[in-house]
Amino acid sequence: MKFSYIKPRPKNIISDEFKIVGVFFITAFVVLIFSFGIMQYKSHEFKTKKIIQNNKIMQLQSTIQDLKKAMFDARFEVSKAAKIGTANTVLQESIKNLFDLVPNRIVLSKVDIAKNSLLIYGHTPNKNLFRFMLQAPLSSIFTSTSTTFYQLPNGSLNFVCKNYINEDNL
Repeated sequence: MKFSYIKPRPKNIISDEFKIVGVFFITAFVVLIFSFGIMQYKSHEFKTKKIIQNNKIMQLQSTIQDLKKAMFDARFEVSKAAKIGTANTVLQESIKNLFDLVPNRIVLSKVDIAKNSLLIYGHTPNKNLFRFMLQAPLSSIFTSTSTTFYQLPNGSLNFVCKNYINEDNL
């Protein structure tokens, strides 16, 4: 007995429309999972780069501190060298002035210059020439001056002249 005019078709549990919607949702879910994985990977990569950059920043800050210290030390050394240069120039001028004080007839054999003293060893024809030509100018410069003479067989004199400046008078 046949009650239908069409040929029976097999019935599917899942319809074609439901299959299309299911494939769409599965595809969307896979894309979301894939996107989430990529985001997690990129997040981890950014965190790693951030740690590396922070380490570089700390190293650079340490290097900057070291360079600042080196620059301070260099400035100190430059100022120290400038002071030494100035002191050397002053000393050079003082030595030149000292030798300008010495008359032609007095011969110096040794000169010891210290911070607060000047020792002069030399040869003079007589005491008066030494006293008036060299000891008088030295006495005006130094606070204490003393001279010892030694007679030579030919009648001339060797001398040792000790000159001191008291630090209290500076």
